[in-house]
Amino acid sequence: MRNYSHAILRRSNIAFENIRAKRERALKCRDRVFGNTDSESAVRKNRRSLGWKETIARMHVPKILHFGDPIGSVKASFLRRSKNQSLNGALVSNPLAPGSLAGKRALVTGSSRGIGADTVGYFAQAGAAVVVNFRNKEARAQKIVDGIRENGGTAIAVGADLTDADSVAHMFAEAKNQLGGLDILVMNASGGMEAGMGEDYAMRLNRDSQVNLLQAALPVLVDGARVVFVTSHQAHFIRTTPTMPEYEPVALSKRAGEDALREMIPVLAERGIEFVVVSGDMIEGTITATLLERANPGAIDARKQAAGKLYNVGEFAAEIALAAVEPVPADNTRLVGDTSDFNG
Repeated sequence: MRNYSHAILRRSNIAFENIRAKRERALKCRDRVFGNTDSESAVRKNRRSLGWKETIARMHVPKILHFGDPIGSVKASFLRRSKNQSLNGALVSNPLAPGSLAGKRALVTGSSRGIGADTVGYFAQAGAAVVVNFRNKEARAQKIVDGIRENGGTAIAVGADLTDADSVAHMFAEAKNQLGGLDILVMNASGGMEAGMGEDYAMRLNRDSQVNLLQAALPVLVDGARVVFVTSHQAHFIRTTPTMPEYEPVALSKRAGEDALREMIPVLAERGIEFVVVSGDMIEGTITATLLERANPGAIDARKQAAGKLYNVGEFAAEIALAAVEPVPADNTRLVGDTSDFNG
């Protein structure tokens, strides 16, 4: 019996070490650990004396870690998050002042996780009423909504598959019925590297669906509203700078979507609706980066070495939030980070 107990204990220790290793890999995606903490090295140093339970408590990190989700692997509640902490846990200051968006209403597509979740969180913290859009992650979207409401904000969760015109129409109808209209639309959701979606899925999602999305939004957007389209340098510069073969179909489709949306600028301008493209490099911690790394191991590290720095989820979301309120550049484009490797 004693040997049997020791065997169970050894297996438990191995399981815990595996969990701790996964947890540390997740934390490496951030520049700093969460809450009011010391550096990761200091936490590791203190772990021997504190024990793992006390260490987690000191770091303000929930004990349940979703290691299978590369975006926002630690799901902290909205209330436990400091004013300088994004929804995904990274220590990134909200670029928007408290109350600066009071009375405004914003919808961010694909905002149940990742960049979209942090962007919608910044808007809510600045006082905007927000629509959290999801395709099939309803529980995550509702958790974000609940946290915003508990913190005194206004938020609703509305599901919509952007490739389904009827569900998109329903999403905007809900925004109109519950919020009265929209002042900000962030076109964040995209994709194309998912398996089993059909050869034309990237073009349907990143071009056709984006055009339909903006057309469907027009009756709900108020005069003087702001529309933000999110893309990547690899897509924005695809016509002059080749990208990785695994990403090329997505890049071409996103550039096609960007071009089609730019053609709508004169129509938007008639109502004072401003349009801006936000382009960034590969973002660490996103689904796209994860899928690309699987298809081309080492691609993200190689791009990081070439660029010197890759923005994380919270940092890039902060740039998107700023694009929703700051003056629109003359060419309707905000380039985030270094672009010296891209010919434009």
